[in-house]
Amino acid sequence: MWLRISKLGYSLYYAHLDSIASSMGQRVEVGDTLGFVGSTGNAAGGRPHLHFGIYTGYRGAVDPLPFILQTEQVDPGKYALHFKKSDIILKSTGNLRIGPGTSYAIIGNVNKGERLSFLGQNNDWLHIATHAGLKAFVHKSLIESK
Repeated sequence: MWLRISKLGYSLYYAHLDSIASSMGQRVEVGDTLGFVGSTGNAAGGRPHLHFGIYTGYRGAVDPLPFILQTEQVDPGKYALHFKKSDIILKSTGNLRIGPGTSYAIIGNVNKGERLSFLGQNNDWLHIATHAGLKAFVHKSLIESK
């Protein structure tokens, strides 16, 4: 997938995405989920991974380190439910999904009172990690708000 940032003159390249979470013309901010890592194309059958590159015109790749160093840290306080990474607790039992919506496959279950790590948010769906390291999505209605 190529993402063109014409005002800045850069093109962003994401290879092997499983699916794209953003749409053409959508305004995105630091911390937004753009897509989900997969193993598509010539990586089919391998472990999920992502190739990311920043390019300018026909001059080739640009060192991404200056962009990363200038990026603000994601502030969980900017999310709808104001979660902190360490204090997400489930108020009810629910499903873990591979993507942010009920159309995505269920890949596990979570129990009431379980603690999760907050990774990001896509509309009403929270990207989380379980204590076992499984990364998935849960609906915000399952989470206790602090």
